[in-house]
Amino acid sequence: MPDEEFHITHYPVMVREVLDTYLLNWSPESKLRFIDGTGGEGGHVEAVLKEFPNSEVLFLDRDSEMIERAETRLNHDPRAHSLELNFSDLTRHHLSELGWNDGVDGILLDLGISIYHITDSGRGFSFRGTEDLDMRLSRDIRGRSISAFDVINTYPSKEIERIFYEYGEERWTKKIVERIVERRRTNPIRTNSELAKLVESSIPRKFWPPKNHPSLRVFQALRIEVNQELFHLKKAITDLPFLLKPGGIMQVISFHSLEDRIVKHGFRELVQQNDFTHLDKKPRLPSEEEIKTNPPSRSAKLRSLKKIELSDD
Repeated sequence: MPDEEFHITHYPVMVREVLDTYLLNWSPESKLRFIDGTGGEGGHVEAVLKEFPNSEVLFLDRDSEMIERAETRLNHDPRAHSLELNFSDLTRHHLSELGWNDGVDGILLDLGISIYHITDSGRGFSFRGTEDLDMRLSRDIRGRSISAFDVINTYPSKEIERIFYEYGEERWTKKIVERIVERRRTNPIRTNSELAKLVESSIPRKFWPPKNHPSLRVFQALRIEVNQELFHLKKAITDLPFLLKPGGIMQVISFHSLEDRIVKHGFRELVQQNDFTHLDKKPRLPSEEEIKTNPPSRSAKLRSLKKIELSDD
């Protein structure tokens, strides 16, 4: 069986490309204000503060566990401010509480899932081991939102097919859903390992992907549905750029075509409004060196948008 494509070690993805984009616009001595909307393990926050030591970063995460881990990594640096919040819900009110009334210089969203969630959260994101089929990114919403268990065991078959096909682009969707529905008639599917085995048995072995686990696409689709990831991304691409100061930069790192399409089209619409401009005609990709060091980065794409500076007229 193919192994998962994740390392235990956490590597912030495309950190050099992110910093280089900032350095084209500001010197390291500048006093800047940044938002990291997906704080995660704090890798990007740490790198930004090292490159711009006179600056501050507000980092967000919907999971309080991730905030605790990032704060520990950053040694509770007073230049780093944390907020337990989904990036799509950030408003000027939150910035004003920090005294950032005139906006921010940079915004970063790294849409990749944290290694911690895969390996240590116990929420069923991984194909390995046996964990509850949960997949909620925040531990604090349990009991108040749908879980992967709810989707698999209660959604109509046609809706599950839509989720697997649209969010996972899974070609074996119909066969997989047939197996799921057949199984749940007698026994609920309670764990990640049960679901993974069902997917494995639904796809002929000769059609398994050579490097990834055969249930990768199904697990991706479920995670997207449970956490409404595409909805929050669309909202963020619409709203967050307007928190930038003139000359400010928003960067988004995506990992699959659904995310990248939303970012690409959203940035294009903003540029057409004449308030923003693209910094690169095409997305930037990770270096060969980074891919060798951190193979999951191979699917990453970085897109950057700049808010047009006011003229002096």
